[in-house]
Amino acid sequence: MKLIFKGTAWYLYGFCRIREDFRFFKLRRMCELVVLEERFLRKIPKKVLVSNKDEPEKVEWMKVRIWMEKEAAYRGYDDFEHCELQADGSVIAEAYFRETD
Repeated sequence: MKLIFKGTAWYLYGFCRIREDFRFFKLRRMCELVVLEERFLRKIPKKVLVSNKDEPEKVEWMKVRIWMEKEAAYRGYDDFEHCELQADGSVIAEAYFRETD
């Protein structure tokens, strides 16, 4: 239905055949995609995600560095675009967040 950028990652908002409902699917976690010939009738759900029109025009950003132990390093790679692997297996990730967040 829709591609969405939230936080530091892209998501696909679409119908899940397993759950029989609309769900978010994180693009970074998708691998070995296969294009099928199968087609479907696109039905728009009652609640379609829309962008927030009340968002202020000027946004102040701050750079944040986050340290994660090696046991949580996978989260760094899942959730952040820039990660530095440390000698001990930990990760330092960098991200920008709105100051209001």
